[in-house]
Amino acid sequence: MAIPDDNRCALGGRAADACSDMLASFHAAKIMRSQAKHKLELKADVLTAGIFLWEDMNVRLLHSISQ
Repeated sequence: MAIPDDNRCALGGRAADACSDMLASFHAAKIMRSQAKHKLELKADVLTAGIFLWEDMNVRLLHSISQ
């Protein structure tokens, strides 16, 4: 992963390598969090739709029982 110049550490040798690794890990974690958030939002939407369907079915059932 190429790190932009403005994000490079002003260090040399092993310290620069470690710093670059930390920056790469930070960016990778940020991407993974973004993907996980999107997947959770999709699952939440599916669960919400299921709850509304279940609620609607119960209302219809109670209505038919009361008649």
